[in-house]
Amino acid sequence: MNTSKLIGLTGEAGCGKDTAANFMRDVMAFRQISLAEPIRRGIVAMFTIPYGTWLIVI
Repeated sequence: MNTSKLIGLTGEAGCGKDTAANFMRDVMAFRQISLAEPIRRGIVAMFTIPYGTWLIVI
């Protein structure tokens, strides 16, 4: 039986998501993964945008 749990942290910039995630990783032995990073890399690959370049659409 798989006993893995998935916990997502949401909130505005600067509210402490990374701090909470780092605590869970360092103190509670959780595995930390980023959702945004794979999305960024996918967009870069799909649209051949240099990584680190921000695209703003209005």
